[in-house]
Amino acid sequence: MFGFFNGSKSANLTKGGAHLTFGSSRISQTMSRASLILKKQLWIWPIIAVMLLATVGFGVRSAISRTLSENLQSQLQTLNHPTSC
Repeated sequence: MFGFFNGSKSANLTKGGAHLTFGSSRISQTMSRASLILKKQLWIWPIIAVMLLATVGFGVRSAISRTLSENLQSQLQTLNHPTSC
């Protein structure tokens, strides 16, 4: 009944199929090189922090600016078209 879950990995390995591990992939090699560079080159961290903070700051600034302009536009429309009482 649960033959799909039992031994499916070992069945693939015994049939002679290629087994690619994370350690031998190109992505793994690239990540380990990047990790080594970041460990050895401590001057990179402040640059990464400045870029990250600038991106977050720009996003917050644009959100606040958009909210303020929408609020002002709503208030001006209310002044321009008063409701009759």
